[in-house]
Amino acid sequence: HPHSPPTRAMDVSAGNNSQLAIGIDLGTSYSSVGIYRRGKFEIIANGAGNHRIPSCVAFTDKTRLVGDDAVEQADLDPGNAVCEVKRTLGGSAANKMRVQFRGETKLCHP
Repeated sequence: HPHSPPTRAMDVSAGNNSQLAIGIDLGTSYSSVGIYRRGKFEIIANGAGNHRIPSCVAFTDKTRLVGDDAVEQADLDPGNAVCEVKRTLGGSAANKMRVQFRGETKLCHP
């Protein structure tokens, strides 16, 4: 994303304030989530205040990690991480990835 998403809610409609919608920008490297409610649109930040989250999921024996934590874990154990999954969306069955999670082998189907 060459531009920074807004950091505060913006009024996008003077109409029906009971509408609710969620939008997901699944990017190759980064993703973001926005919510439209009560006539305003807001890009959601993670716990660290970031509006762009790395498009990465990693697995350990005990937990599943996403975003920045997953990128750090992927550096330590790349075989149990799925990053840049957008590149493989809609691909063949050969794109399935095996990861270890809670002592079991799991298949990821992008």
